[in-house]
Amino acid sequence: MEVINLYFAIIGDDARMDYAAERLYSLGFDVSRDLNRLSDNTNLIIPPPVGIKYYDILKPYLKNIKAIYGGAISSDFKNMIGSDIYIYDYLSWDSVIAENAKLTALGIIKEAISIKANLYNSKILVTGYGFCGKAIGQHLKDYTEDITIAVRNSRLLKEINNDGFKYADINNLVSHNLSSYNYVFNTVPAMIITKQVIDCFDNSVMIFDIASKPGGVDFNYCKDKNIYAVLSLGIPGRDFPKEAGYLIGDACFNHYKSMQ
Repeated sequence: MEVINLYFAIIGDDARMDYAAERLYSLGFDVSRDLNRLSDNTNLIIPPPVGIKYYDILKPYLKNIKAIYGGAISSDFKNMIGSDIYIYDYLSWDSVIAENAKLTALGIIKEAISIKANLYNSKILVTGYGFCGKAIGQHLKDYTEDITIAVRNSRLLKEINNDGFKYADINNLVSHNLSSYNYVFNTVPAMIITKQVIDCFDNSVMIFDIASKPGGVDFNYCKDKNIYAVLSLGIPGRDFPKEAGYLIGDACFNHYKSMQ
């Protein structure tokens, strides 16, 4: 079988990988989607999450792989690969996190609108002010000026106010006037929207959670109280595969070039 001189090989049944390949090809790289066509020192890109199932797939080809680029790479996978192959987690890079946060914000707001949420001139609570919290807050400004950001760290108060938002102490949400909020967007991967907090909301509130599974909302209690609450994960790959794929392609390209 013909072996070509590859810079990148890309595997995985994930639409983002098709677009990552398209992007890298447009940047002048030889790209293959076929592990059987690897040359020596190939850089391999894998879609997230990267677990041990990929080790079984890659085991016959490890001698040809110089570096593995993956997202949400498990420690088990890293241990099984060993130290002879470089492993890079592109989902840990700030540039990727920031751009994925923007896509996540657009996606969760689009999802809210698709179920008839009327965000215009509404009162909204956003919990957390990391990359996703900031992106969601900024995009919500297109719909309303009444946005409160709840965080643990009071040192963020000045930044939150300078960004045009109100501030709330996430450790003491029940003392806040929660019954006046129409929508909640949670980005904190910890139990933030507890039974006590939910009891303070009006039953018409709608809660959207994008935090890592299992999220930060007591969904069972929301269901008991007939409050709409949804955990929405993997938005970039699901709703914006082209943009997310190009982002991965660009990030791996830039990293590869920086290592030369």
